[in-house]
Amino acid sequence: MNTSRPLSSEEITQLTNQHCHAEDWSRIRVSAYFKAEYVTETVFSGDIYLGCFGKKLILPGGVPVESSICKAHLHNCLIADNVYISHVSLYIANYSIGEGTIIENIGALFTEGESSFGNGTSVSILDETGGCAVPIYDGLSAQTAYVVAMNGHRPELIGTIHKLVQDKVRLQRSSMGTIGSSCSIRNTGTLRNLRIGDGCEINGASVLEDGSLCSSISAFQGDNKEPLLTAAYVGANVIAKHFIFAPGSVVKDGVQLERCFVGEAAELSKGFSAHDSLFFANCQMENGEACASFAGPYTVSMHKSTLLVGGMFSFCNFGSGTNQSNHFYKLGPMHSGVCERGCKTGSDAYILWPGRVGAFTFIKGRHTGNPDTSDFPFSYLIEDGGKSYLTPGATLRSVGTLRDELKWPQRDKRTSLKPADKLCLEVSNPFTMNAIDRALEQMDALFETEAPEFSFNGCILKRSAIVKGRKLYQTALDAYMGTALIRRLEYVQEDTLMDLMKTLTTGNGILSDRWADLSGLLVPENVLEDLLLSIEKGQCATVESLEESWEKLFRQYPDFAWQSILQRLTKTLDKAPSALKAIDFLPVIEEWESAQTTVYKQMLSDAEMELSMMHRYHSSENRPDHPFIKVIHALLDEIPLKAARCRTLLNQVNG
Repeated sequence: MNTSRPLSSEEITQLTNQHCHAEDWSRIRVSAYFKAEYVTETVFSGDIYLGCFGKKLILPGGVPVESSICKAHLHNCLIADNVYISHVSLYIANYSIGEGTIIENIGALFTEGESSFGNGTSVSILDETGGCAVPIYDGLSAQTAYVVAMNGHRPELIGTIHKLVQDKVRLQRSSMGTIGSSCSIRNTGTLRNLRIGDGCEINGASVLEDGSLCSSISAFQGDNKEPLLTAAYVGANVIAKHFIFAPGSVVKDGVQLERCFVGEAAELSKGFSAHDSLFFANCQMENGEACASFAGPYTVSMHKSTLLVGGMFSFCNFGSGTNQSNHFYKLGPMHSGVCERGCKTGSDAYILWPGRVGAFTFIKGRHTGNPDTSDFPFSYLIEDGGKSYLTPGATLRSVGTLRDELKWPQRDKRTSLKPADKLCLEVSNPFTMNAIDRALEQMDALFETEAPEFSFNGCILKRSAIVKGRKLYQTALDAYMGTALIRRLEYVQEDTLMDLMKTLTTGNGILSDRWADLSGLLVPENVLEDLLLSIEKGQCATVESLEESWEKLFRQYPDFAWQSILQRLTKTLDKAPSALKAIDFLPVIEEWESAQTTVYKQMLSDAEMELSMMHRYHSSENRPDHPFIKVIHALLDEIPLKAARCRTLLNQVNG
């Protein structure tokens, strides 16, 4: 623009001969390298800037074209170098279009009035009456959304965060839309009030209104010397209004959305529909629908008959026909519930909200008693005769639990250098293990009576199930303690043995016994409370500084997790951390070796039982060998090797 110039009389004549028209030719500025031959059959109105054209571009299918403008009406537009615009049925108005972008066969693309492009849209999750409204914006993390959704009882905190968001929204507001560099917008209908980041693609969308398609710098890949882009993609027949699509998100195949946020690498497709819902990193939604839902990272729903309503989920997988109720009451759809991380549902599973289901629980049947099983993770919640039966610890021996832990890192499709959502992926972690502590306390209290069954928080627990659950829970705790110790020792070399005890006995101060799962990020509750108080006091100046606080806590998670182990050990031994000796850690290794072997053997048996059902339909000569069986055998083989190394290190320090 600094080197722009007006059109020459010769260029105006040439453009006119090429069937171009202008409301006022004097309001058109062009690049110093502009050539009129590349602009044909175009109408200009308002203030226009045109870059240079003529560079070869490649359309899908390998079709070569030269950057140019043909058959379009441009109003108040800035067109950068080497843009290709062809066959615009109505017009492009009030847009700045970046270098190398392709716009072809569209209806209308315009910014109307002043827009924040979806930023600041209020999304009424959980409580459809507006009690848990989350304002969305470019860069929103699952953690910030969680804090807003779950702290309505703290008006000062919520008010402060809303103010930070509004400050950001004010900076986003403009009467001029932007399309970044190297974008592709083809075969679309009406595009109104959009901000589109570099490299984003829209192909076949029907209507997009008041939203942002975002992109970010990705990590370097292979021999590339230039950083790559992670960009949003919108496909055929999509209708979306008041939205934010994060970098790497995919929305296609007739999806319909209103007031929604779609997070990094999340994919919505195959006719899925939603309103007032949030979908964070690596979610996959197909066919079904959602309303007032908080779909945390890795939430998956694939079936046409599945409805997610008024719930908070993360790392969850929903079977066909799964649904919930939030409108059974006289005051409207204000009730909500939580399925903690890792829950799964069988076909036609149903929960009447309010309710809360503990982490890694399998849900089958219809549950109308408003169950709260948050103190009993890794359980089965099964309906039998209209009653909800809870079987504590049952999924701890399931091979599916191990498969989840191994698959989540492999299925993380995010490539941004700095992903928004902070995710702690371990199945056994301070959050789930502290829930097991509470479960053991609850079971001890229930066992004081001789009844064969116990009623608890809308569920029934059988005495026999409690007996088995206690053993499973204790085995899980022993395995968790040893796994954490082995990880702590993993990078200790023999030439640094003098620092080993410092590594084992140094923590991060006293932490709460209770942890919070902020939709993927695990934080001690006292640490979280300190942060929330600082936000209330105005110590976060911007939304960006708030998001950075989650990054800081994520980096501290390994040390926090070890501190929780250290507190468990010092409580058991009745010793201060400084008084611990290497010999004190040896029993942890012994218990881990036994417990982890037991866990993996249970999972191996579970896997073999499932495969035996499949093998019924194969001849003995053609039974398939499932690769996961080999994975479990390999894990079993590693146990004595890891235990031996840790014993050696600890014994050397003792010596």
